[in-house]
Amino acid sequence: EIERAEAIVQTADILIVVGTSLKVYPAAGLTQSAPANCQKYLVDPELPDPALQDEFNCIAEPAGSALPRLIQRLENPA
Repeated sequence: EIERAEAIVQTADILIVVGTSLKVYPAAGLTQSAPANCQKYLVDPELPDPALQDEFNCIAEPAGSALPRLIQRLENPA
């Protein structure tokens, strides 16, 4: 249910969005519910609208290769 998902996103420190164009609503609108200080990552080999690159740390790779590296980086920051 979208209300529960929105409540979870509102408490996120890190938001990882995988494999989406962020054009299908209401799910695409969930990213707007994240707190201002939330780290946002978008993982998709075909990145959507370039304007999203201001909002997200974009990783233009397949999830299977990008996610393990991203998780490792988040768990072990330099």
